[in-house]
Amino acid sequence: MSRKLEKQLACRKCKRVIPWAACNQAGLSLCRKCNVRGRVDVFPALFKPPVKGKAAEALLSEDDASCFFHEIKKAEHVCDACGRFLCQLCSIELNDITTCAGCLESGRKSGDKVELMSRSKRADVTAFSLSIVTVLLSGVAILVGLFDEGSSARVGASIWAGFACLTGGSAIYNVRRFRKKPISLTPVGPWRFRAALFLSSVSLGAALLWVLFLFLGDVVS
Repeated sequence: MSRKLEKQLACRKCKRVIPWAACNQAGLSLCRKCNVRGRVDVFPALFKPPVKGKAAEALLSEDDASCFFHEIKKAEHVCDACGRFLCQLCSIELNDITTCAGCLESGRKSGDKVELMSRSKRADVTAFSLSIVTVLLSGVAILVGLFDEGSSARVGASIWAGFACLTGGSAIYNVRRFRKKPISLTPVGPWRFRAALFLSSVSLGAALLWVLFLFLGDVVS
């Protein structure tokens, strides 16, 4: 066994190298330095030489699809998460799916597993649709306060503003939750997320300020 592998088999307390003879033994063994009992089981894969990846094939014909990350390499796989064409070098086989490094890193940072985009919904469309509904509900709340008088105006505007808070909060949640994740099989811009955040924030602020104005106006009068 090489010295590099020996250094990996060390006692977790005193960091003393554990001899190979003490590995893969039944029962617990005693560390000769710190007298801590433990057991080390080494898998055979530790001693296998690293498997070299297959080289990507060059793009020989214009009719062939090219890799998204390497334009001169022939695409042989498709990422199950984002739909990008990948060459042999860029494709990653994980849990019976094929993914790319970008989707794998996105899932690692968010703490979620790589999901198949064909089974997921367009979060940007959902957020944008909810923001449009928020604008409409906020407009109704303002109109109710304008055309009604007295307590009915305050109650009506408060109810519609409450509905606007629900839809606007859902839109903002979708933006914050999914804006950094792959959202489509084809590349799309983030304009829906940005528009949803802007429309929801402005309409919610306008509705809540209008309701506050109605209540303050009634108190002053």
